[in-house]
Amino acid sequence: MLQDIVVDLIKNEECLWLEFKSYWYWDNSKSDKSQGWNEFLKDFSAIYNTADAHKDNVKYMVIGFDEKTNIHNNYYEAKDGSELIDIKDINLLKKEIISKLKKRFKSTPSFKEADDLKDIETFFNIEIVDIGGIKNIVFIFHETPYLLELKANLSDGFRSGSILVRDLKTDKTPEVVVRGGSGNLNNTYK
Repeated sequence: MLQDIVVDLIKNEECLWLEFKSYWYWDNSKSDKSQGWNEFLKDFSAIYNTADAHKDNVKYMVIGFDEKTNIHNNYYEAKDGSELIDIKDINLLKKEIISKLKKRFKSTPSFKEADDLKDIETFFNIEIVDIGGIKNIVFIFHETPYLLELKANLSDGFRSGSILVRDLKTDKTPEVVVRGGSGNLNNTYK
């Protein structure tokens, strides 16, 4: 059961195959969500592209859990407690994510339908897990036949042609870095 898996996951530190976010990537005070979407797409593509995985070749991103305080937050609530209506329906959220992925990424290695990100919807799931009455959203990444390569620039200097992955800093905490592709190979994102 996914709830049991999440309870076990939150006992771990963040690593190459596990990411925690206390809150969603934007709040209601910002009318322009593009920066939040860019941050989300960086994290999503980096964990998607990272080869290291938990058992069964699965990677996880849990939103609504603060690993420093061990406090759970409803994934659809901003830090100020306001409700983020546009992410509450996970089916619509997945469609929006797929649309944004297809606009910003192509598959590598390239093949006939590289720009379509063939079957991308089958390589990740989005689930809601109730932990003590608080709803966390869990992205579950499965083994994939291709990497996501940027076909359009993202903020923070990540350029078209970049392949974002997670790597460990010297203190063993994960960060997003560029590996391969024609993007800026020196850029990192925490």
